[in-house]
Amino acid sequence: MNQVGWDVLAASIERLPAGEIIDSFDVAKAAAARGASAILVPHGFDGGRRRLPELALFDRELFDLGYIRLKPEFAEAAGAEAGQGTLYVRSDLLVRLDWLANPPEDAVVQISYFRNLGRFANRMFMYSNLILYRLRSCCRVEIPAWEEAELFPVALPAPSEVLPQQTFAPFHGSERHLLHLDDPMIGVDFFAYFQELTSQHTRHKAFIRRLLTPSGYYTGAINEWLAEEVPAGSTLVALHVRRGDYLNYGDSPWFRAIPVEWYLEWLPGVLSTIEKPVLYVATDDPENIPPRFAEYNPLIAPVTQLVEPAFSFLVDFHVMRRAKVLAMCNSSFSRMGALLGDDDKEVYIPNCPEKRFERYDPWADRAFWDRFGPGVA
Repeated sequence: MNQVGWDVLAASIERLPAGEIIDSFDVAKAAAARGASAILVPHGFDGGRRRLPELALFDRELFDLGYIRLKPEFAEAAGAEAGQGTLYVRSDLLVRLDWLANPPEDAVVQISYFRNLGRFANRMFMYSNLILYRLRSCCRVEIPAWEEAELFPVALPAPSEVLPQQTFAPFHGSERHLLHLDDPMIGVDFFAYFQELTSQHTRHKAFIRRLLTPSGYYTGAINEWLAEEVPAGSTLVALHVRRGDYLNYGDSPWFRAIPVEWYLEWLPGVLSTIEKPVLYVATDDPENIPPRFAEYNPLIAPVTQLVEPAFSFLVDFHVMRRAKVLAMCNSSFSRMGALLGDDDKEVYIPNCPEKRFERYDPWADRAFWDRFGPGVA
């Protein structure tokens, strides 16, 4: 077993007493309330190969307290006899995602339309929410192969069977309740974007960031370029000005193109508070948008030198994630960049009725798309 991070997890493992499952579960909740780094349950649950009711109960209830299950060998490393223990760890302490328990073989959930429900950032929302659903609901999750899968550490299998579809209308966030069900849905094919956050996301924020931050193999060259262009003592400020497909949606309120003038009115006030700002403009209209900010001498990334052509979008995304100040827009792309940034990141979002940018906490928002939807000026 790799020792990386294990000492942290082993420092305060709570070993539950043997006995009835429900009795041990009460003790598990008490251990969680004390902030135990990991909880060793004295039941093997057949190694997690089947979705046993008792295992599903522990997965669900401990997930709701901030814990996720590891592979059986970690229970043995923590002192359990072979096949006689199950170890749960606080998700914010998990440093190796290959330690996650393998899903059961007899329970599955899918998103068979995964490739058709948006692009990179939309897929990140669906991918991460499916994994959260898997960990909480004790099931296997499946999606079709996708181009960006290699960027992320947890591989998901392709759909293995045709399942009945459960559809959720976009922009309404009705699927958010799926991470709070007492009796999770199993054996269904979700048609859902999973765009809205809940208290579960905040509880597992560190895990989500680790899950969705692309590997250094793909971002190393971008980081080296940023180190040269944003020297120590400087502050990286990023803007996301989306055009492209947003110009083709007509009167759809969710996809309104945020005027450049709003950014230009907001920018001087923010830059005046920063001693050495460095500006980056992320946009899908590189010919027309950056020149509007010429007086601020924005960085121009040598994209073809930093990433493979198939991942050209990764430069804008990674810079927005790394930026200490980000003016995002009504886009999952910059919204995900805001969510994956450090806790001290300053994020701003358009206030459409007032035609200006305002401070924003991306993790606290429970109805993101409502602020851009019908009836919003």
